[in-house]
Amino acid sequence: MNRAVRSVFFFLSVALIGLVLYQRLGPAAGRADPGRVLLEPQRRDEPAPDAAVLLGDGGERRLSEFGGRFLLLNFWATWCAPCVEELPHLAGLARLLRRRDLRLLLVSVDDDVAAVGRLADAFDERAAEDPAYGAAARLLRGEIPGAVLARDEGEKAARAFGTYKYPETWLIDPSGRVRFRFVGPKAWSHPRAVEFIESLLAPAR
Repeated sequence: MNRAVRSVFFFLSVALIGLVLYQRLGPAAGRADPGRVLLEPQRRDEPAPDAAVLLGDGGERRLSEFGGRFLLLNFWATWCAPCVEELPHLAGLARLLRRRDLRLLLVSVDDDVAAVGRLADAFDERAAEDPAYGAAARLLRGEIPGAVLARDEGEKAARAFGTYKYPETWLIDPSGRVRFRFVGPKAWSHPRAVEFIESLLAPAR
């Protein structure tokens, strides 16, 4: 696919993403559809795979290096509409819990390294409509404390967790054990979701 065709495809994708965001999230990302509020966690108790991810500077880092705090690990992609829909909620959760014992690790499985930056720009263009979009742009630029962006080259880390569909999120405790799995997009910034996450963090205060 040549550069011109890729560019047209990207802008069409951004337009579609915008429509999906508006239709599913409405004017405000915090007002989630009641059917999407529940996180529907799947309880787990197993060692987390010590997979490696690539940080923004190109350096490799293993998940065990994030130990000592709860880690909310989210696998996603810019070409995945449900993933993009979920980002404003993840940004909201990160802002609400930035002073708590929780780190958010957003791991993109995109082959195109620049795709995340372009998506951040697309969110910025919609920030005037809703601050949640601006927060999502800041999240993708690594500007929210407690949130880390990484890339999963070849989807190796995702496969180590058994993740084949996106988005998928895993909660890992400070000792490195997987406690919960969350399949599909979630309304993380909804008060009920925040309350649930806070209840999990309570023993680690």
